[in-house]
Amino acid sequence: MPASEIGKVAEEAGYEVDLLALSGMGKDDQYAADFDHVLKFNDLSSAKHLFWRLTALFKKYRAIDDKLGETRALQEAKRGKHWATVMSKNKKISDLKRAEKAEIAEWFGLWLRTPDLFETWVELRKTQLIKERPEWLDPDALSD
Repeated sequence: MPASEIGKVAEEAGYEVDLLALSGMGKDDQYAADFDHVLKFNDLSSAKHLFWRLTALFKKYRAIDDKLGETRALQEAKRGKHWATVMSKNKKISDLKRAEKAEIAEWFGLWLRTPDLFETWVELRKTQLIKERPEWLDPDALSD
């Protein structure tokens, strides 16, 4: 009998059914699906979108008091910070790309300290970056 039919019969009998568990897809698999490809960032624009998605997931898990989900979001941010830092020190890429990766690593650090303030901070930082680094930051790079 397929898992969906077992679930339907159990629900009709008054049992609470976890269809993910019943189908063999446990909590870890659910997190894997949610966080799949979250850490894709080539530039500041893609990094900004990454943080929107990461923040949405973090808030989703916080709203349902899922500590494992919140922790997973924090772990992903730590991994992202690590990779951005590693890339910022890679002499094989241009100085401009290294500076951009260092900036993204800084963003990860701020997000890890205060995820709820990140969206406000990034808007302020965008203005500052356009003034400080016009040679490598396209003014439209962080627009929505």
